[in-house]
Amino acid sequence: MNPKAQQWVKLSQWLRQRHQQVRRAGQMGASIPAAKLPEFSDPELQTYVKENGVADADAASLNKLHIATAYQAILQAPASEAEVMKTLGFSTDKSRQDALYAHAAEYTRWVEDEAGRESDLLQGAGRRGRWLQVVGLAFMLILLGAGTWGYFTYKSWQRYLDNPAGAQKGMVKLTIPRGASTETVADLLQETGVLSEKTKFYVLVRYHHYLKNFFPDLQRLGRIRLRAGTYKISTSLTPQQILAVLRKGPKRESIRVTIPEGFNIFKIAARLEKKGICREVDFLRLALNADYSQKVLGWEAPRLEGYLYPDTYRFYKNTPPAQVISKMVKRFKSVFTPTFKRRAAALNWTVHQAVTMASIVEKETGQARERPKISSVFHNRLRRKWKLETDPTVIYGLLPNFNGNITQKDLHNPHPYNTYKHRGLPPGPIASPGQAALRAALYPLKTRYMFFVSKNDGTHIFSRTGREHRKWVEVYQKKK
Repeated sequence: MNPKAQQWVKLSQWLRQRHQQVRRAGQMGASIPAAKLPEFSDPELQTYVKENGVADADAASLNKLHIATAYQAILQAPASEAEVMKTLGFSTDKSRQDALYAHAAEYTRWVEDEAGRESDLLQGAGRRGRWLQVVGLAFMLILLGAGTWGYFTYKSWQRYLDNPAGAQKGMVKLTIPRGASTETVADLLQETGVLSEKTKFYVLVRYHHYLKNFFPDLQRLGRIRLRAGTYKISTSLTPQQILAVLRKGPKRESIRVTIPEGFNIFKIAARLEKKGICREVDFLRLALNADYSQKVLGWEAPRLEGYLYPDTYRFYKNTPPAQVISKMVKRFKSVFTPTFKRRAAALNWTVHQAVTMASIVEKETGQARERPKISSVFHNRLRRKWKLETDPTVIYGLLPNFNGNITQKDLHNPHPYNTYKHRGLPPGPIASPGQAALRAALYPLKTRYMFFVSKNDGTHIFSRTGREHRKWVEVYQKKK
């Protein structure tokens, strides 16, 4: 701030204090104390003080003079406007700001009137000289008017951007439909109370790419795109904050879904659709695709069965199936540790074979503690090159058309997953095994059991010989 502007600020501060002093004296019915003016070295200020009778002015005149001298300080140092406003207390007082802007407009009109009177005085001068003077004066007036208009337009937009634009009534719910125009969005914002007046907001959105050149804060918003959806939005936000919220989009509520151990790919797809996460048919289209499975896993697999790890997840509504699959497979890979991979290699198994065995153990287990023992039965059968002869694999090969009751005809169906017809492991997993089943498949108990039969209470009884097994079948199954 230059020295001259500082003297105007000093005079304006004194006028403000004198105004408050005179007003208090009037309210209390007391006599007005004598005024002691500060000293000013600038001749212009000395003349101003004398001509305006500053020392003897009443409260109303003192307030007007305070506003006028504040504006003179800004005119003396335009680059220090913010400092002047802050020093004189205008930054936090909107009513005084409005009075200042009104005075500035009146001052501009006075300048224009003075120029007009000068133009009249020049009529007696020479024609050429008069024409040049009039043109020059007119040009100056145009520049002054344009500058004044630009200044107040800029200040008006600055105040608009930095102050709440709504009805100040808390949080409201707002739904913006897909494809809504800027005008429609502005209407909705006004109807719900987020905006008190829509016109300026419409201009802000429509001409944001121009306005951001003048207001740096708008540049941080980047490209403006008002996203459709349902919002819970405060009516106490500034226009810039409203734009930021609508550009980001509505807050999405996540959906909690639990995939139990032993769920197959068809049950997983059905549950995801029921929860509204993704469509069953879209999920299966990817999960049953061999090329896609290899791309996601990094090794060959006919489908993603067994690799969609059973756990509790959170997804958004209408999440793309690829994102759902990616998250579930990533969880599987975190559980199937390098230690598990080394153990599979020690058994001369691929990861795919290990997961296949784990899925069979998972489906045959009634009680968690039996997993290692059931695993030992299947390991013993593979070692002796017996058929695994397990019903869950037969059932899986009939999906998704299995009706819930396995028959003798089903046991003779020669599909690839029928372990009554084919030796060794089936082509792939038949369900999603959990960590305990994976561990049991890789680390079975060392037993000589070759058979097991359900005791109808969730547990099994194990046998080493066919004769012993048939006896227990007679006891627990045929009597049933």
